[in-house]
Amino acid sequence: MLSYEQYRAMLPTMKHRLDDELEIYAEIMEQISSQAVLYNSRAIEAKDKLAKAEGLLIEEFKEDNPKLTVDQVNSQVRRHPDRAQAWRVSQEARAEYEKWSGLADAWRQKGYAIKNLADLYAAQYFALSDHQRKLDPNRSHLRSTRLVHPEPAPEPALRPAPERSSRRGLL
Repeated sequence: MLSYEQYRAMLPTMKHRLDDELEIYAEIMEQISSQAVLYNSRAIEAKDKLAKAEGLLIEEFKEDNPKLTVDQVNSQVRRHPDRAQAWRVSQEARAEYEKWSGLADAWRQKGYAIKNLADLYAAQYFALSDHQRKLDPNRSHLRSTRLVHPEPAPEPALRPAPERSSRRGLL
């Protein structure tokens, strides 16, 4: 299995290697999706552990001092090192999942780009004959019938601008 950075480096689509891109796309997309699922499971598990740690701490603080308000208990829970550690692990797992999920989305977009490129190739958009005019020695008579020095187009006659009357003097 490749690393995140290796998959990310493979994101640019090489239009001159379209056949290779088409061959490996599905396999790579499956591997990235598997990684995203794995990290999603880890993120869910870490979130559950965080919730359990918070629940245990809430019970502990309420047993120790039943007169504490909900806000005071929550404040103590948030400052507790066990909760802080569980929260950190949860955030790291969530960040890893989101990173792989974003990579999967980017690869999905690459799939659309590959499809568009394949459609263009199928329509012979990149064919050399469409973009460059080949000179055929048998068609030299067509070149000789063209005007060598076309006559210049006549210049438009210049007319004087119409005079405008001023209404200021009339008031």
